[in-house]
Amino acid sequence: MSQCSYTGADAGSPAIGSGTAADRQEVMIQSFPGDGPRKEVSTAGGETPSFSSDGKTVFYRLRDQLWAVPINTDPVLTIRNSRKS
Repeated sequence: MSQCSYTGADAGSPAIGSGTAADRQEVMIQSFPGDGPRKEVSTAGGETPSFSSDGKTVFYRLRDQLWAVPINTDPVLTIRNSRKS
């Protein structure tokens, strides 16, 4: 991932962002604040990520589709299988 900008994070919660990897935009998540590892949320490209209001789902666009990815932050950040919304 060459560049990644993260948004939407409060202290102690994860941050999401998109950046270029393998010549396409991907959605990534990382603990915030901190230097924890970046984890890939999207696997075939994605852009404009955002959190659900409860912070338990990451939404992103892939072309003309909306994808939803459930996440868990307790006790560690885990990403479950994505699905089209």
